Amino acid sequence: MWVSGLALSLAVGSSLAAPPPKRKAAAKFDAKATAQLLSSADPGRLREGFSAVRAAGKDAAPVLPLLVRLLGRGLSSELAKDALAATSAVGDPSSSADIARYARHRDATIRAAALGALLKTRGPVATSTMRAALSDADGRVRGTAASGLGALGAHEALGELTLALERKVFEAAASIGQLCKGDECEAFAAKTTKLPLDVMTGGFDQILSRSDVSDEQKLKIVARVRELGTAEAHKFLKDVAGRVSGSTRVKQALDEAAQATAASPGAKRGDP
Repeated sequence: MWVSGLALSLAVGSSLAAPPPKRKAAAKFDAKATAQLLSSADPGRLREGFSAVRAAGKDAAPVLPLLVRLLGRGLSSELAKDALAATSAVGDPSSSADIARYARHRDATIRAAALGALLKTRGPVATSTMRAALSDADGRVRGTAASGLGALGAHEALGELTLALERKVFEAAASIGQLCKGDECEAFAAKTTKLPLDVMTGGFDQILSRSDVSDEQKLKIVARVRELGTAEAHKFLKDVAGRVSGSTRVKQALDEAAQATAASPGAKRGDP
């Protein structure tokens, strides 16, 4: 019994000391094989090439000229989506101009896909294209453009985003909250009396989460929402108080505002 126990202990010790199995190395991007696929006239082979590029990301930079050439020659709607996704996966700003052409495509789905691709390639062309797309005939495209400008940090588009918000491109609210500074944030907050709170909260959420916005500005927003005295206001304040990290002053103001609106008509009983 003692020998068996010793053998078992040695076996267990040996297994514990064994090094972990090596992970399989990621397959290296085959630029030559992918270039052949992207040079094909067969849609199936083209899709295979696009898929290889998406998987490789920035490592697929050697075939970027082929992708740009394909975008330039014009593609069917389905292939265009795949080509845009592949080109954006490389993430090179030099391809933004070629992608931007598709933001004027007759198919709104392709226009939206182009804007999504520009979010990854970025650069001045991406910003200018999204600013123009705020006036697109399709609501989905306008919304994608409005959200994209916030993600790109395009403060220069703040005026256009404000106008878009007034024209019911409600995605602009969050972007304004990401981009506004000082009095610009206050001007946005003043729209609480004109726009539904569920639209404004997209921007308020952003402002209250930012470390570069003063406590005073945040406290003004908390006070504005508190004054509404609605169940919706309570829900927002309670949610933000539970997850936004900030100064003690702001945290306390959020907690007090949430408690003060707990008795609002429609608020759930038992809410703090």
